[in-house]
Amino acid sequence: MDRPLTAPASVEARFQSWETLEEAADAIAARAPELYRNAVFLYVISRDLVGVYESRNFEVPLQVWNEYRNALDHWMRFIAQTDSQAVSAEMSGADRSHVERMEGHIQRAVLDICKLLCIRDRDAIDAWVKSLGEGAFDLVDDGGLLPRIRQKQNRAADLLLEARVGDSKLGSDPAVNRDVIRDYVRAALEVREASRELGMKEPALLNAKRQIEALRAKDTIVLTTMQKGIRECLEAEMRPRAQRRSLLIGILGSLIVTALIEGIKAIFG
Repeated sequence: MDRPLTAPASVEARFQSWETLEEAADAIAARAPELYRNAVFLYVISRDLVGVYESRNFEVPLQVWNEYRNALDHWMRFIAQTDSQAVSAEMSGADRSHVERMEGHIQRAVLDICKLLCIRDRDAIDAWVKSLGEGAFDLVDDGGLLPRIRQKQNRAADLLLEARVGDSKLGSDPAVNRDVIRDYVRAALEVREASRELGMKEPALLNAKRQIEALRAKDTIVLTTMQKGIRECLEAEMRPRAQRRSLLIGILGSLIVTALIEGIKAIFG
C-alpha cells in the first residue's frame, strides 16, 4: 500500500513545528561567521526539509538541487573575487552581492521543498485513502477520521496559498523573509500532521477494511446460494407433481441452513 514514509528520527524530531526547526537552524548559524549566518540558517532549514522529502519519496528534488548549484556558484565567485582578509559583515553592497544572491537561491530552495512536501504528502494521503476505501473510515472514530484528515488538508492548502501571496514581500530584509518562510513551513507541517494521524490509525483502518471485505464475501456466498435456490425451484416446477413437493422442501431447507450458518459466522467471526 502506498503511504507516507518516515524520515530519520533526528530530522523528524525537528520537523514537528516551525519553532523547533528555527531554533535548531539558529543554533547552528550562530557558530558561522556573521556574513554567512543568514545563508547557513536558510541552508539548515532546507537541509532538514530535503531530508524529509527524500526519505519519503526516494528521489532527489531536482529543482531544489538546482538552487543549491546556483548558490554554490555565487559563493565560489565571491571567494574567488574577494580578499579573504577583507571578508566581513560590514562589506559594501557591491562587494557582498554574490553572498546575497547565494542567500536568495537557498531561500528559493526552502520555498520549493515546502511546496513539494505539500503536494507529495497530499497525493500520498489521497492514494492511501483510495487504497483503504472510504467505507473503512466510516468504521473508525465514529466516521470522524476522514473529515479531520480532509480538514487538515484544506487548512494546509489555505496556508500554502497565503504563503504564496507573501512571496511579494521577499526582499533584502531577513526578518521579513523569515516570516514568509515560516508560512511555507507551517503549510508543509499541516499536511504532515494529517499524514501522522492517518499513520496512527492504520491498524484500525486495516482491520475495518478486512471486516468490510469479509462481509462482502459472505454477501456474495448468500446471494449465490439464493440464486442457485431460485434456479432449482424453477427447475422443480418443471418436474412431475409427485417429485415437485419433495424437491421444493429440500431446496428450502438448504437455503435456511445456509442462512443460519452464514449468520453464525457473521456473529462469531
